[in-house]
Amino acid sequence: MLIHCSARKRIRPDNPPGFDLDNEDYYTSTLPSLPAFMMYTGLEFVKTIQHLRLKPESVFILSARYGLIRGDQPILPYEAKITVKNYTTVVDGWVKSRRGNGGLNSFINSRFNLLIVRGIL
Repeated sequence: MLIHCSARKRIRPDNPPGFDLDNEDYYTSTLPSLPAFMMYTGLEFVKTIQHLRLKPESVFILSARYGLIRGDQPILPYEAKITVKNYTTVVDGWVKSRRGNGGLNSFINSRFNLLIVRGIL
């Protein structure tokens, strides 16, 4: 299952990080993390997970901050949005940080029925 992230997060710090993955070590030491599956609380995300009865290890999430990640990967709360104007810069950032590639390798090597979800519920 592949699904996009949501703007709403379970943890909402006052000054969440954005796209600045270079500072991940600092944020990791100052902010709590959760598995991605639990961090996102947007209605579409939650309803899709509940409706399909998905487990964290069977979900891949396209995260604006982290790239393609597994549902059980711990992530920090963040505030970032992919737009038509910034998507090239965002994807370049994932490649440079190499954080997006790990999820891509897991995604490619998984056995599952692929479903890309956007606005069906």
